[in-house]
Amino acid sequence: MSGQIEDELTIPIPLDELNTVNKLSPSQLQAFHIIKHVIMRKQSATFFNYGPGGTGKTFLYRVLLASFHNVGFIMVATTASGIVAIELRDGRTTHSKLKIPIKLDSSSR
Repeated sequence: MSGQIEDELTIPIPLDELNTVNKLSPSQLQAFHIIKHVIMRKQSATFFNYGPGGTGKTFLYRVLLASFHNVGFIMVATTASGIVAIELRDGRTTHSKLKIPIKLDSSSR
């Protein structure tokens, strides 16, 4: 387990991603502050970040990941989609990162 923690803490964050909060749109900034508030208070919550393609959903996640990683938080980026995982720094599909077995059968595609 300590190897996994060390891996998460040493993920390099490029400088251009560390100062991106000021590039968020007003609605993204509102979401950022709500999520930050919950995390800093060690509360539990579920957030849904939805919208059409090109509205900045992945950008908001990248800003959140970089901001919290920069102050020592471990942020594990997982998604259901392999395409989105590619766009997130060290992102992986949930089943891959958490080693969730997927059983395939003759009806699987």
